[in-house]
Amino acid sequence: MSALLRFFVRFALLFEFLLLEIIAFVLMFNTSSFQQSVIYKANTAFVASVYEVTDAWGDYFHLSTDNQKLAQENEMLANKVAHLEAKLAALKDTASRVTPEYRAISAKVVYSSVNKIQNHILINKGKDYGLAPDMGVISDEGVVGVIENVSEHFAVVLPIINTKLLVSGKLKNNNVLGSVLWNGVSPTMAQFTEIPSHVEVVAGDSVVTSGFSAIFPEGILIGTVDKVDYHSHQTFCDIKLKLATKFHSLHYVSVLDVNRRVEQQNIENTIH
Repeated sequence: MSALLRFFVRFALLFEFLLLEIIAFVLMFNTSSFQQSVIYKANTAFVASVYEVTDAWGDYFHLSTDNQKLAQENEMLANKVAHLEAKLAALKDTASRVTPEYRAISAKVVYSSVNKIQNHILINKGKDYGLAPDMGVISDEGVVGVIENVSEHFAVVLPIINTKLLVSGKLKNNNVLGSVLWNGVSPTMAQFTEIPSHVEVVAGDSVVTSGFSAIFPEGILIGTVDKVDYHSHQTFCDIKLKLATKFHSLHYVSVLDVNRRVEQQNIENTIH
């Protein structure tokens, strides 16, 4: 108790000063409108500052939650986009280039060669999409080749620029039949053979598939005539054909599943 008394005695002057300041402040605030206005404005500014800081801290602490919500929404949107893209890809695989004659399955080229005598192309679809040997393969430009072999998820294509492949074709303007084959020289050129010398053929004429097999429907572009050589005493003329498909830049193809292909091939095999 004596210690408390000594404390008040020691700081008596300080307590007296504070008391007088409080009394003066109250008297001034109650008697002067100007001072009231100044103090009110100062108090308002102080309170506003406190709220501003409080709101800022609140925004900061809520930022993490907002970011998490945005991330969840972005993930949901990304999944929706992926789902839609998958649907579009499936529709493209089964509906692209569809006609009453055949179904087309799009595929991506994963390997190709152009500088060999026996060139090959590997595509990223196989038995899982219904691909089988002897199906025709085309590009947006024209004929590519024929499927030679398939696995579960891949297929090997024998292209026109392989000396083993022979494609039945015809001149578009007069329906004269011939065969397209490759001599192993240039991946942009081939030969159109078996055209009689009396047939008029000029540079720029289109050569298309004949439709005389179950591999390609009729009328798909193979190439255009680049040069024609007529030789006396020869039954057929030599025709140099510029291929429609650019094999150097081939990235996507379509595999043709011709209706009743197997049935037609089976009956053709009975003809001798």
